[in-house]
This record gives sequence, structure tokens and C-alpha cells, in this order.
Amino acid sequence: MALIGTDAGRTTLAQIEALTQAARLGSFAAAAAQLNVSDKHRLIRAVERLASNLHIEGLTSRDGDEPLLPAGMADLEGAGTRLLEAVTEFERATQVLSTHTIAVRCTTYPSMVTIFMAEATAVFEFTESNLPLRRRVHYVDLESVHRRSPGPSVIRPLVSGATDVAVGPTRDVSNIDNIETRELYKWAVVVGVHADHPLREVSAQQGGLTAADLASWSLLVSPHGHVTRELLRGIEPSTGFEIEMETSNTQARAALGRSGLRVPILAGDALTEEDHDLDWPMVLCTDRKGRILRTPDGDVIPLTDSHSVYWRSDRSAPLLVHVHAFVEEIYKCAERLRARQGGALTPF
Repeated sequence: MALIGTDAGRTTLAQIEALTQAARLGSFAAAAAQLNVSDKHRLIRAVERLASNLHIEGLTSRDGDEPLLPAGMADLEGAGTRLLEAVTEFERATQVLSTHTIAVRCTTYPSMVTIFMAEATAVFEFTESNLPLRRRVHYVDLESVHRRSPGPSVIRPLVSGATDVAVGPTRDVSNIDNIETRELYKWAVVVGVHADHPLREVSAQQGGLTAADLASWSLLVSPHGHVTRELLRGIEPSTGFEIEMETSNTQARAALGRSGLRVPILAGDALTEEDHDLDWPMVLCTDRKGRILRTPDGDVIPLTDSHSVYWRSDRSAPLLVHVHAFVEEIYKCAERLRARQGGALTPF
């Protein structure tokens, strides 16, 4: 006996995904961006067909871009998510059977792959001599656009079930079911000036640079929305900073700081070991009177943030073994970042 009626049988996974993403994000435009669909009206039409197939009154109601679910239909998003996750697991099972390959899906920033995750990927994929299956890491949407929305854009596919692992800014996920996390390293905001720059001498005297030290120099900074820029904005003096250039290209900012008097502001984990200088001054935290903050032991306190690894804890037991193995390799390969300025995980 068929489990799906004739009308419901016309329902497609694309229609369910359109509704689920729109309900989760509260916007058809946001759902289209998440699904890499160029026209939000494709999703709106998909939901209209879904409503027709299932004979649901009011499912297509919306206020502009925002879908308005009928009363009593709040569980649609959860049910759709569970269905799509089951389909993903089915796809993976068929992949294992047909290719003898098990894939761990991951979201992160391109720079994370360049600096340490490519190594973790290689170790994970090629440590398989005693395994009956090949292991592969599939990076999903590996685009710098994630930096425009620090944290959420990287973690969101993990929360929706589209990926298994994510690496990005440390955020509180304790209220999200089935997500585990481990902090990888802290990173300090550093000033990428060359050895003969006058600010090096100031830094040598006090263990770093304050906002007041930077206020009279031409700064090269990342655009608004990047974590480094937001941290800098938090310490900006009332007179403001002199911003000469904004660019998300960290390598360009660092290169311009290798000579002359320009002052690049960089994230301490943004460059490879070859391009990073462990002697670059750190930006320091100060009190309201501009005095440098110190730990009880007298150490200066740098301006920092941190990155963490996140993973789904509700994957099938066979897959979860490999997820844990990849997470462990990521942590091991992040050791070099923990050795940089302010990178240790011990509190300041």
C-alpha cells in the first residue's frame, strides 16, 4: 500500500527546501541567497506548488519577502529540516555503496583552508590505510563572502544540517541542539609595520600599541563587518582614526606595511607563516583613561577574538566516527596559530 497520496506524490524536495529555508530565515530573498538561487520568485512559485499539492490554505501568504505561515503550522520548518536531513543521509549511503567514499562536509573561510585546514584535510584523507572506505572533505560554499557576516554565515549551514563541520569565529551555540564546539585558538589584532617603523620603538617600550598610538597614523583596514574592523571600532578614540584605505585583501595591506609609514591593521591569524611576522606589535586594551590593561601577573592584554570548530553530534554512528577524526586533525593543525601573538587558549 502506498504511503504517499496521489496529490502529495507530486511534491518535490525542492519545494520542501524552499519552504523550509524561507520559514527558517523569515525571508524568501534570504532563502534564495542561502540556496544560491538567483531569483527569489522561483522559491515563491515552488511554495505555491507545494501548497497546491498538499491542499494547504494560506501557505503562500506573505508580507513582502516574509512568508506568513498559517496558525498551527509552526512545525513545518522542523519537519522539513528532518526530511531534508534524511534525504542527505540517503544520498550519503548511496555514495558509500557506489564509490566506497565517505564525505565530511565543511564550511569555513578560504584563509582557514590556506593557513591550516588544508593540512588537516590531507592528514584526514590519507590516513586511511586500515579503512575499508576512502575519506574525503567536501568544502561547501568556500567563499570570502562569509567574512561579511562573521560567524552566522559559516555556522548556518551546520545548523540547517547541510554540513557536518564548521570553523569560524567563536560564538555561543549552547542553545542550539546537536551542535558541539571546541575553541581552536585566540588571535590578536596586530599592526603590520616593518622593523624600522617608529611604532616599533613605541611597542618595544610598552609591550604593544594603544588606540592613541595609532590615532595619528594612516591606517589600512578591513571593511566594516570584518571582525578586525569591528574590534578596532570598539577602541576608536573620540577624534577617530585616519583611514587611508579599506580592503579585504590582507596580503595587500601587509605588503604595503613592509616599507614606508602606512600602518596595516591585521588579524593575527590571517596570513601564512611565511607572510606573518611574530614581531608585529599587538594592539592593546586600555581603560577609559587610556591606561594599558594588565593581568594580575602584569602582562598586557591584547585586543583579541578567537576561532572555534563546530560539528553535528547527531550524525549516524559510522559518519560520526569520521567527523570526530576530522575535528581532531583540525585541532592539531591549529597548533601553529596557538603559538602566535595572543594565540594561546589560556585566559589573559
